[in-house]
Amino acid sequence: MEVVGTGFTIYKTIDVSGNRLQGDIPESISLLKELIVLNMSNNAFTGHIPPSLPNLTNLQSLDLSQNEEEEEIAAAIGYVPGVFCGLTIGHILSSHKHEWFMKIFHSST
Repeated sequence: MEVVGTGFTIYKTIDVSGNRLQGDIPESISLLKELIVLNMSNNAFTGHIPPSLPNLTNLQSLDLSQNEEEEEIAAAIGYVPGVFCGLTIGHILSSHKHEWFMKIFHSST
């Protein structure tokens, strides 16, 4: 199974659950940048979860249950976007509103 072509990049939801799909989860799934929901549960996927899966930054729901993957779902899928957003907000607050940021920080200590 391979996800290719420019028409696929606009998909928001993909549900291929319960279809007896086998083999590795395709690496090309990470090309679906607009994907919000991905349900690939109850199949026979084996191997490893693609390392590029955390690149799906819009992904809000991922179900890979009832498969035969060799590893657990990496916590980085949700962790990386959270850290990135936190660091970005911190940088904006500390660099553009330095006096305001320092005033709040010093008043709380």
